[in-house]
Amino acid sequence: MVAATALPATPAGRSGWDLQPQHVRRATDVRELRPGWRDLVTAMTQCSLRIPRRYPSFFSELAMKFTTLDRYHCSILAETFPNRFFQHSAQTPVLHNGEVVVAQTVPTIWDSLAAAGISGKYYFTDVPFVAVWGNKYLPIAHTFPEFLADAAAGTLPAASFLDPKFQDEDQGTSGDDHPHGDIRVGDAFMSQAFHAVASGPGWAKTVFVITYDEWGGFFDHVAPPRSVAANDVDPPDDNGDVLLGIRVPTIVASPWTHGHDEPRIHSHLFDHTSVLKLIEWRWRLPHLTLRDAPDSNITNLAHVLDFQGHDPHVPRLPTPVAPVIEACPPAFVGDRLWKQLRESPMAKDWRL
Repeated sequence: MVAATALPATPAGRSGWDLQPQHVRRATDVRELRPGWRDLVTAMTQCSLRIPRRYPSFFSELAMKFTTLDRYHCSILAETFPNRFFQHSAQTPVLHNGEVVVAQTVPTIWDSLAAAGISGKYYFTDVPFVAVWGNKYLPIAHTFPEFLADAAAGTLPAASFLDPKFQDEDQGTSGDDHPHGDIRVGDAFMSQAFHAVASGPGWAKTVFVITYDEWGGFFDHVAPPRSVAANDVDPPDDNGDVLLGIRVPTIVASPWTHGHDEPRIHSHLFDHTSVLKLIEWRWRLPHLTLRDAPDSNITNLAHVLDFQGHDPHVPRLPTPVAPVIEACPPAFVGDRLWKQLRESPMAKDWRL
């Protein structure tokens, strides 16, 4: 998922804007920044695909130029939908994807923005996750081409979420880096979204965040830490805490997070509610749960920003084009999660 929010280029006069970035360091070895990413470009061949070793990865190069969060965990040790609920709501009403069978009612950041009169839009490519709330968020839902147009015109709202193509994971042609998708498709999507924002008139006051809902089942040597429970769906321990999920790759690109000559790494504890904390802090919104409350142990993404070093310069980055892909054999049965959502009664009012 891509998230973007607007900040003043000169934040003086805003209570709390004197935040200083902490636990920031420079990478001494390029391998610190790429937990397998460049190797995965070669190793994660899908079906009969052969990916060139020297493929110009946008995601890897973006990490080299801006800030990577090496302790960003997904919010719950669970599947796709529970973590996506956290991205919007700072909590999840379910523990499993299959439990989402009727329109949900859990409050979201979109409700908080609307109540405060602050603009917000959710952009999607093929299947909108916000359809799990039925038709509630139809008014703020827009397509990827509309995102590109808004970015070029400088009319992106105060807060934006953007999702890639989810369908056809079983054919290897989705854009979400989910097995068995060709990760070059996702890389081209991220590049297109970033360059649209970075070349638009709003770049100087934008924070652009790329993250993933969950870790895809891959191994990580870092054990998940604990944080305060957002509700009782995931039963807390005696201290009121629950396990976070495995780490996910996250990059913060903005005029306040340049790496300049060396990659920049931030090592505070983050999860999906860190993005919500940034939006709530910027626009003076109330928190949704205990997880995104100011005093939880999850770091506000604002701590990543260096307000003394505003630099709107955009470094030169690859602009890969999604390849023409030979689909996987029809006999392969993949994840039909997004197809099921698209065809469910929850999405009946959406023109998909």
